[in-house]
Amino acid sequence: MIEIINFSLTDFGFARYMKKSELLNTNCGSYVYSAPEVLEGAQYEGVQADIWSMGKGSVHFIYMFMINVSYK
Repeated sequence: MIEIINFSLTDFGFARYMKKSELLNTNCGSYVYSAPEVLEGAQYEGVQADIWSMGKGSVHFIYMFMINVSYK
């Protein structure tokens, strides 16, 4: 039997408005899920860095789910 797991991503107040062509340089968020360019302190595109973080978080959740299922 397959269980369906629902999870939510939360932004704890680090949101901001930005223009499409604007590069960001704010170093905030969780170190573990940050994109490499954010960690380097370089200017970065916000949307691409957010996609990196969501992908890394998703891989982590899937991995933890697979480990949990295999030990039941």
